[in-house]
Amino acid sequence: MGKPVRNGWDNATIGVVGLGLIGGSWVKAVRPLVKTVYGVDPLEQVRAVADRSGFLDSTWPASGPWLKSCDLVVLAVPPRMVAQAGAQCLPFMRDGSILTDVCSVKERVGADLAPFLPTDRVVFVPGHPLAGREKGGWGASDPGLFRHAPYVLCDPVPAGARGETARRELARLLTTMGARVRHMSAREHDRLVATVSHLPYLTAVALARLLATVDGEPLVGPGFRDSTRVALSPPDLWVDILTANPWLEEMGSRLLDELTDLLSACRDGHGLQELLEQGRRQRESVEWQAQAEAGDRFGSE
Repeated sequence: MGKPVRNGWDNATIGVVGLGLIGGSWVKAVRPLVKTVYGVDPLEQVRAVADRSGFLDSTWPASGPWLKSCDLVVLAVPPRMVAQAGAQCLPFMRDGSILTDVCSVKERVGADLAPFLPTDRVVFVPGHPLAGREKGGWGASDPGLFRHAPYVLCDPVPAGARGETARRELARLLTTMGARVRHMSAREHDRLVATVSHLPYLTAVALARLLATVDGEPLVGPGFRDSTRVALSPPDLWVDILTANPWLEEMGSRLLDELTDLLSACRDGHGLQELLEQGRRQRESVEWQAQAEAGDRFGSE
């Protein structure tokens, strides 16, 4: 049956594997809420900067026996590295501890990690904060990065009472960190983020590339800069993400259909205003929803 998952975080020990933008933000956000925070990063220069920050109790170049004291381990590494990082951590993790990740693709990552999960000891709760910046690394990390941001937790492994308890406890910690926790299946998550995260990145890249084909000196305003900001994100990370989301082609095809309808309406103006108004209303509804949720205590979990 395994040891029961912890209840409460005041005296907890957290381990964060990967001290980049998301991992560093995790460290900084959770530091005031728990007893001990450890960090793992293979790069000595990253560990040195993180050590000097004062947010971490200790840093390590790799997983090891020190993980036995951790109540929660966060895998803040790219999708292609989650299975390897998890396989290295799990043998050292104690009964009743929780493992989570931060990847923006869930089905592929979960399938890759599944063979290594000792479900009689450790509960895996897949996670994804819908928060980020175009710049990466510890230096870009921010203790407020997750504040008011949606944070998805998917179905735990194993399912059942232990898994649900772990998910609720992790949700409680994330809520205290300021995130808006939501629960959905990995399949539902991947389909959603294909639309709200992955396609916006590809669209930004396409617009940036398109600019290079326009004759004359580039002349851009804030609209272009805002629309293409995410194109500044590290391409190597996005290669991992984009090739792991099976929903991207379908949702991308739908986006092309929408753009085709808009361009067609632009030729003679017929129905154009209504299409634009529909887009404005939808965007406005998202804004109002975000504002309303930011005003509550994110307490659905």
